[in-house]
Parts: sequence; structure tokens; C-alpha cells
Amino acid sequence: MPGILVSLSTLASIVYLYFLPTGTAQSSSNNSLAIPLASGSCPIGQYFDTSVLTCTSCPTGFFPTSDQLACQQCDSTSGLYYYSLDGYSVSQNWTSSTASISTNNTCSCPATFDGFSVITATVFNNGSYHQRCVLCPAGYSATDGVCEGPAGSSTNLTASQYYNLIQPVLSLGSYTAATTASFPSSAAGNTPQVSSSYPLATYLGPSAWNCYSSPYNRASCNSVANLCALQLYSSTAQACIAYSKLVSLLANKSGESAGSAQPSTDPLPWLFYNGNSYSTATDLGLNFVMRGSAIDPTADSPQTVSVITIVLSAYSLNGTWLGYRNWTKQFQICGTDKLEAANWNNFGWDYQNACQIDLQDILLELQDGCVETVLYDVFIQNGANTLYPIPVIISPNLQGTPAGGAVRRFFYVDGSTGRTVNQTDGVIGALNVVQYPTSIQMIFTLQTDPRNQIYPPVLYITYSARAVSTSLADVTDAASFTVSYVNNDSLTSSFWKAWKITLIVILCVISFPVFVWKLFALMRRRRGADDVDQDLLFRGLILMVDIGSAGLTFVLLIVSLYYLILYKLQQTVYFMMLPNSQLQNFQTTVILAIVGQTVGLLNMIYAQTKIDVFFLDWEKPRKVLAKDGGREEVGPVSCWRTLFLCNEFNKLQTKRWTSPGLTLLFMCMILVGNNVIVSGDITPYGKNYKPYVNNVSSILLRFGTEVAFFLVLLLGQLVLIRLLYFRYISNPVSSFIDLAFLSNVSVFIFDERHSGYYIHGRNQALHSDTGIRELNQELLKEEEGLVGNRGLVTDNTGEFTHVLNEHQTFNVFISSDIRDTYEAKMLRQAAQAVEAAKMRRGNVSSFFKGTGKMPESGVGALREIGSTFKVLLDDVQRNHAKRVIDPSYFQMVTMLPPEGSVKETIFVHDYYNNFTSTMFIGNEIRLYAFEALFFCAVDMSLQNVTDSALVTFVVSCFLHWVRRRLGENNLAQKTLIDQHFMV
Repeated sequence: MPGILVSLSTLASIVYLYFLPTGTAQSSSNNSLAIPLASGSCPIGQYFDTSVLTCTSCPTGFFPTSDQLACQQCDSTSGLYYYSLDGYSVSQNWTSSTASISTNNTCSCPATFDGFSVITATVFNNGSYHQRCVLCPAGYSATDGVCEGPAGSSTNLTASQYYNLIQPVLSLGSYTAATTASFPSSAAGNTPQVSSSYPLATYLGPSAWNCYSSPYNRASCNSVANLCALQLYSSTAQACIAYSKLVSLLANKSGESAGSAQPSTDPLPWLFYNGNSYSTATDLGLNFVMRGSAIDPTADSPQTVSVITIVLSAYSLNGTWLGYRNWTKQFQICGTDKLEAANWNNFGWDYQNACQIDLQDILLELQDGCVETVLYDVFIQNGANTLYPIPVIISPNLQGTPAGGAVRRFFYVDGSTGRTVNQTDGVIGALNVVQYPTSIQMIFTLQTDPRNQIYPPVLYITYSARAVSTSLADVTDAASFTVSYVNNDSLTSSFWKAWKITLIVILCVISFPVFVWKLFALMRRRRGADDVDQDLLFRGLILMVDIGSAGLTFVLLIVSLYYLILYKLQQTVYFMMLPNSQLQNFQTTVILAIVGQTVGLLNMIYAQTKIDVFFLDWEKPRKVLAKDGGREEVGPVSCWRTLFLCNEFNKLQTKRWTSPGLTLLFMCMILVGNNVIVSGDITPYGKNYKPYVNNVSSILLRFGTEVAFFLVLLLGQLVLIRLLYFRYISNPVSSFIDLAFLSNVSVFIFDERHSGYYIHGRNQALHSDTGIRELNQELLKEEEGLVGNRGLVTDNTGEFTHVLNEHQTFNVFISSDIRDTYEAKMLRQAAQAVEAAKMRRGNVSSFFKGTGKMPESGVGALREIGSTFKVLLDDVQRNHAKRVIDPSYFQMVTMLPPEGSVKETIFVHDYYNNFTSTMFIGNEIRLYAFEALFFCAVDMSLQNVTDSALVTFVVSCFLHWVRRRLGENNLAQKTLIDQHFMV
């Protein structure tokens, strides 16, 4: 298929440009959102600020710590005891230290001073962050920088004591309320809570106090932000209240620009966006192509596409920065093949990993029962050294987040908050509640101009919680990991604009004139344009539905093929495929088209099974010896030639030049066997047919792929069967016409009351009811030109003489007198025979077994109508200059009755065997289009090629059976030939 599409790629791209809006790139005030990607250590004199992930200079008089994650200052003053950063207090006066800045950026303290052990402690004093030499109390020794006392003694402040210190400063609630964790509703419908939650009870008090007292202690400030994130940013959670109050107390907002998405939060990490200006920022500058870095280098013809790099900045619960890591295969709770888990990083590759998960699946995501939840800030990498933050929308938010709900920090499976901790001994309890994401969705939106760039992507996460208990082990949740590449609203509007223009052009410019012409032709063939009755209104309505649905089918064909070509073969990015949720109009059109085509097809079958057929036998009777042997008398004409021709006509009614079974078999072989159906997936390549499980299928692309191969198979069968086999080996239509001639039987077919078709079967042989040798001799005479031509009129002169003299098929328009005679004598007898059969056998039995033997009155009617038609044909042959017309091109196209056909019978040469319009073979395109449309419509619902093919084949066989049974029954009724003679 790619080879078929490549030649159209450039044209599709150029045409599509017409429908896209133009404009200039938006100006942006969000340049401050971009941050440099840290590489290696910071320069001398700077520290790595984990709140903003950049290297920053320390204030005057300060210098970085040895790990370059904070700033410090050596303090040589003296005073009373102070609370140290690590949670120790010394109830002892301390004197001036001999601290000084050493060459390795540390403050040096003596081991002892005046008999007291000395530790180096980081403290906050008078608004500054210091390293200070602190004397341990009497009887305490310095061990690893900690004052360690005798057994039973402690210098530690407890977490609750820290909380009590910070509580009045930040106006927080009680410690009990602060350490009680609330969770979103679980699959079971309850909202679990945990009192004395491990991370809240352990970190909230110390982190909030140390962040407040030591602003350059970024780990503590990060820890407060982490605890707020674990509480899903609830505005009533004490951790989120503490974060907001600390921002108000410590952040310098003097330089904050109005309208900026990033508020001033220094020294705390930035958690909430200001407003929604980030969603339309155009300063990312990321240029994408649909081919760039190899997706699958092992493929025969590897397709390439730009790869998006998503970077995670990780933090432990206590706020320690854990560094950067790329987001590729993480956070897929459903699990997946490692070879395709990172496919979503390829630009334009929609990805969906969905499943049902139970408690065991969730607990498996907690590595080795780890109680320390890791939290993440997420970025998109712009170039080699720049990161751009990705907004995160958390749902459900417990009490509502500020700033429109966009945040920056999230977690995966949380096995920490649902654990309790013993306030006395610090022992962490078992896991009671696990918090996990049921939905993670990343959406990348294409810009309008330039179209090869994107707006900041947005990450949507929906959390749920599960109480860890055996009673809920069998409860499952629907979980998914989804990545979507979409157009912005203006590009989506452009798609529907193109859709509406196509609909208007095809329905109004093409379908409506065709409907008017067809309706006018129908009225003319019914004798009288002013003859408007209930039948005409009903047929006009059916005609409107049929032609309108055919127009919709054509729209679906054009649009699906166009966007398949445009999307799969674009190199410069023009358009992202619309998700199925935005294609309701397309789905509605498919439904309307298949319903309309079904109505039209059923009406066609009904009309075909109501035609009038009459076999006119030209055979002359032989003279035979009477039974007494004394004289000659006229013998009966054999009926077997007519019966045989009737059987062949019956078979021809459902003959086709395409094979539904073969077509559907090849569709399965191509689409499933070669996995070409993946061309319907929203992926940026057209040649790699590997079966990726988590690809997202587009009903539009899938429809276009299937339609493309239906067209290929139609073209193939047209060439092989219609143009080659029928022409050079055997054509069932031509064979039937030849058979009628050899049988010396003509055929009248009326699909309207006054119009129909005539197959001239009269030959020049003395008798057709003869032996094989005599029949061969007659054919030999014809071959040598020793007998007359086959045509109805054999004395034509001028251009195309031979064609006209040999021509046997005609469109016939009979006069009212002939029609009235035919109805009164023949059709009335047929109707009476049917009613008599129903009386004898019942409706169902007569339908399957036929009308029974022909009544004597019917035999007489056949002879009388046969004589009438023979007289008519003799008259037409005598006056062929007026009664037999060679049509113009306009007449051949419009099929309108010629002038004068109301008063007298007129024959019009039919060069295209239009009598097949009363059979399947003359409506092959309609039948094939219905099967293709039906297959695509079923597959749109089932998303399974083999099942769709099976359903389509069953429907096709059913329609064939109905047409055969009804057609055979109608033929038996109209010709008075019992169905027992039709084999």
C-alpha cells in the first residue's frame, strides 16, 4: 500500500494547506519557564538549587556545602544554645568557636573545647544560615556529628515538637489533623483514611520548621511540597496549608511579572501554575518531523520520526533530590512488552495501554515493599540543554487546587501515606491503604503556525485508593496509560471545514442533479411527467435516500483515502489524526450511508424480483404422421428449449463478476496475514507492519486502509474477470444471448410498465429443435456467411452496418395497447395461477415449491401473447426506419424514452446489455460498494477484520439467497413455468 500512496503524498499535502488557517506565531511571556539542564557539578561558589533545578550563587558571606546542594556560613559568635538543623538542642552556653573556612568549603571545629565535645551544626540565626561549633552537654560525646548521651537520654526533638514550634507561625491545625491522611474514593466506593500517616507524622513538622528557619535548606522545603502532593493538593490538607504559608512568608514576590505562569516561590519549589497561560505558550521552539530518528533500524525500509525526550526530576520523601531520569517505560501499571513500552516517545505515535487491575497488580508496583514514595517533576527536553515544565492536572482533587488545578509534581504508586507510624518508637506499620493512578494521559497539541511545533504538553492523572485487605482482593479497577498527539482547535475546525465543503460539493453539486435526472427519467418511463401518485412519491423518496447515501459513501471514500495519504506520508508535520472521540460526525455519516445503501439495495432486489419476463418461441411446428398413420398433422413444438433458456436466465439473475468470498478472503490475508491493518493505527509511519499491542487505532485511517484495498481488489477482478476472462474465455451475458439465438427464443424483460428490454433470439434455421449435427451445420453456415444476420433488422446500410445487422439487444418502449393486452391475458393468468397455488398449498409452501402445473387457460394465454408479440416484431421489422432507433450518446446516458414511444412501440439499440440492470451482474459496482461499506461499518464497531469479514460474507450470502429465491419464484409466476423445472 505505501507504494500506491507515495505518488499522492505531495498532492495531498498541498491540497490540505488550503484548509489550514494561516497566522503568525504568538508572542509569549513564558520564557522564564525554560530552565537549563544541569550537567556535572556547579561552578565554584554556586550551589544546585533543587527547588528550581539550576545552579545559583550563594548570598554574600555564604559558600556551598560539600555536596553543593545548600549554602552555609561559618559563625564565630557566641550565645545561648540553639536548635540545630539536625534536630538536636544543647542546654549549655557555648563560646566563640575557632571555626574558619577551609579549602574544601567546610567549617572546621575543634574536637573538644574546655572539656566539652564539639559538633559542627547548621543553624539559623538572625535570618541567616550558619555552620556553628556547638558544645555538647556534659556527659555527651560527639559521634558522627551528633551529640550522643548516656543510655536513656536524648537530645532529639520529636516530630510533634517540631510541629508545635511551626504551628503558631503558620497558623496550622492540630497535629492529629495534620497527620491524618485522606484518600480518593476506591473501586469499592469508600474513602479510606489513615491516622498518624507515616510521611505526614514523620516529615511535616521537621520539614516545615527547617524550611522556615533555614531557607537555604532546599531539601526540607521540597519535603513540604512532597507531602502536599501526596495529599493530592487538597486545600484543606495541613501540608498544603503549610506550603502556602511558607511561600507567603519566605518568597520574594517583588520581581514577579504579571500574567506569568510561574509564581515566585523561592526558596520553596514551584508547585502551582498561575492561570492557564502556559497552555498556549509558543516559546518551546521544538521542531518535529515525521521522519528523523530511526524507529526500527532492523526493518527492511525503516521509517523514522522525531523522538520526544521527557525528563523526570525525582525527589525522595525527605526532599532529597535524586537526580534526572528519562521517562520512557515507567508508570504503566498494566505492564507491557519492554520493546514497545517507549513507543509513545516517537512524535505522533498515539499509545494506549489499558487493562483491569486488582490489588495484587498494584502491590507489585511497590518495589520490594518500599515505603519511600518517590515524587517527580516532569519536563520536556528542548534541544540539548533546556528543560520546559509540563503541567500536571490531578484528579480527583480532594478539596480543589488553586490556580486552575495545574500542578508540577506527581507520584506513581504511593505505599507510604497509607502506613502508620508509632509516635513513641518510630516503628513504621504495615500498609493499610495504597494510592495509585487509574489513568495517566499525556496530550501533545500541535500548534497552528508553525505546524511542526507543539504547545506545552499536559499530563492528566486520575488517582484512586485501595484498602489493603483480603475482602477487596477480587475488586478490579480499569486502568490506562495513554499518550495522544492532537491538533489545536483551529486545525480541528479546519478538518471539519474540509469535511463540510466535501459534503456540500458532492451532495449538492453531484448527487442532487443525479437525483433530479433519475426522477425525471423515472417519470418519463412511467408515461407522463405530470402523473404524480403515491407510487411515484414512494419511489422518489427511495431514490433520494439511495442517491444521497451513495453521495455520502463517496464522501467517506474521498476523505478517508485523503487523510490516510496525508497523515501516513507527511514528512513535514501538517496534521495530527483526530482521535475517535472527535469523529462522531464521521461515524454518523458511515451509519447514514450504510442505512441508505441498505434501503437502496433492498429496493433494487424488490424491483428485480417484480420484473415481467416473457419467452417468445419462434420455432415452427413439424408435420408428423397421425396416430392412425393415414395422414399428416401439425406436431407440437418442444418446450425443452424454452425450459432450458429459462433455467439459464434464472442462473444469470444472481451471476456476478466479483466474488464476495474471494474478496473477503484476500482482505483477511492482506490486512491480517500481513498485518497491513496497522496502517489504520495513529502512528507516524506507513511501512512497518509489526503488531504493536498498545497502538491506538483510528476509525478514519482504518476505514481508509480497508477502502484502499477494496479498490485494489475491485480493480484486480475488473481486469482479470471482466476485461480478460469475460472477453476472451467466457462471458455469461454473451453466452446467454447466443443461447437464446440457438434456441430460437426471444426474451422480453419489462422493469417498468411501458419499458424494458428485448433480446432477439430468432434464427434462420429451418428448425432449432434438432440434432447436434444439424445444429453444427447451421453454425458452420453462419460462419461462412451463408445465412442471414442475427439482428432484428438486417438490412441496415451505411456506417457500422455489420454491427447494426448483428445486434440483438434493445431497449424497448411499448405502447399502452400492447401493455394492456399483455396484462389482461398473460399477467392475469399468472396472478390466478399464484392464487390457486396458495389455496392448494398455502403461502409458504407455494413460495418454496412453485405454483404447480400450468392451467389450460395459461397455455392459451402464452400462445395468444406470443402471437401478439410476433405480430409486433414483424411490424417493427417492416417499419424499422421509424421503429428501431440508433441512440445518440445523450440517449445512451440518460436512458430517456424517445419521442413517439407513447403511441407506438419503439426499439432502441442497446450496446451495453442494459437488460443486466435487472440482475446482479448489471449492478456489480453497487453490490461491491455495499459489501465494502458494510465491512467497514462492522469493523468500525468490532475492530476485528476476520469477524467483520465473516459477518459481511454471511450477509452477502443471505442477500444472494433471497434474490435467487424471490427471482426464481417471480420467474415461475410470470412465465407459468413451475419451479420444479428450474434446477
